Amino acid sequence: DESTVFENDSDEFGVLFKSENDAGAQSILLNHVTQDISVSGLEVYIAPTESEETALGYYISRSLGGLSLDAAIRYDHVTRDGSIDDEGDVTFYDIDFNNVSYAVSFGNLSDGPVGVTLNLAHAERAPSVSELFMHGVHLATGRFEVGNTDLKSEESNNIEVAFNYEENGSFMKTNVFFNDVDNYIYLQDETDDDHGDHGGEHGDYILADYLQRDARLYGYEFEVGKNLNFYRGMLRLSLGRDEIIGEFSNGADIPRMPPARNVVSASYLESDLEVSLVVKNVSKQSRIGEAETPTPGYDAIDVSMTKSFALSGDRALDVSIYGNNLLDEVVRNHTSSVKDHVPLPGRNIGLRVQMNF
Repeated sequence: DESTVFENDSDEFGVLFKSENDAGAQSILLNHVTQDISVSGLEVYIAPTESEETALGYYISRSLGGLSLDAAIRYDHVTRDGSIDDEGDVTFYDIDFNNVSYAVSFGNLSDGPVGVTLNLAHAERAPSVSELFMHGVHLATGRFEVGNTDLKSEESNNIEVAFNYEENGSFMKTNVFFNDVDNYIYLQDETDDDHGDHGGEHGDYILADYLQRDARLYGYEFEVGKNLNFYRGMLRLSLGRDEIIGEFSNGADIPRMPPARNVVSASYLESDLEVSLVVKNVSKQSRIGEAETPTPGYDAIDVSMTKSFALSGDRALDVSIYGNNLLDEVVRNHTSSVKDHVPLPGRNIGLRVQMNF
C-alpha cells in the first residue's frame, strides 16, 4: 500500500547573551530558523513550503522592594513561501509577517505562605504553513482541509492572576486568566446541509476551512491539597478543577474547546517506591461551535506503582505496574477532529521494566 511521507528539513541558529548580578538578570536572544516541508505519497494535502523566521528578544528581571519584576519583548519576522494547486490552477505565494510581543510579570517576594503573581502580555503569532497553504485530504482528521492565504497574525492581550498558599503541609493554587484575541485562527467544518449541497465534491470527507474571527478565552485552574507524613514516606492528597470557555465576539462558541474537569489524586512516595491514584470526572461538553456535536462526559481511574531496585555500581532497575481507564469507559476527546469515530483507549493494564545506568 502507498504510504505518506512527511519531510521536514530545518536549520536553526541562535545566540543568547546573559548577564546576572545582585541587581537582577537580563538577556538578549537572536534566533534564526529556516524550514522546508514537503508531503508526498498517498495524501498530498500541502504543496512544498519554505519558511524563514528571525527573532530578536530582550528579557530583564529586577527586584523592586518586596516585588519581583520580569519583563520581555520580542520581535519576529516570518516569511512563508508556498503554493496552492486547485485542480491544476497553481498559485504561488510569498507572505511576510512582522510581529511584536511583550509581557510583564509582578510577584511578591515575601517569605510568608502566600504568593501572588500578576501577568500581563501582548502576543502576536503568524499563521502556520498548514493554516495558510493546506489544500487536500488530511486522513488523520478525516477532512478536506483548505488553508487561507488572507490570514493575518493573531494578536492576543492576556491577563492572568495566580494565587498560591502553602503552610504546614497544606497548599492551594489558583490561576484565573482572560485572553482577548484579535484574528483568532480556527478550523471550521461545513454543516451536513453544506456537505449535501456540494454534491459530494470532496467525497465522504468533511470540508473544513481555516478562518479567523475576534474571540475571547477565559477560565481558571484550582487545586487544594495536603502533604502528610505517612508510614515511611509522604502521602499527598489533592483536589483540582479546571475550566476554559472560548467565545467569538458575536457570542458563538469556539469549536473544539476542552470541557471542564475535576481531578482527585492521591500519591505515596518513599525513597524507592511511588504509588499513585488519579480519578478524573470530565464534564459533558455542550458549548459547541457550528457543525459540532456535544461530547458526553466520563469518569476515569488511573493507578500506577513503581518500585526501584538498586543494583551493583550505579545501575538501578525500575519495575512499574499501571492501569489506565480501569472503568473501561468509552472516552471521547472533544478537542479531537475524529472524536465521533475514534475514542481514546479503553482499559489498559501493563508492566514496564526499565534499567537505569
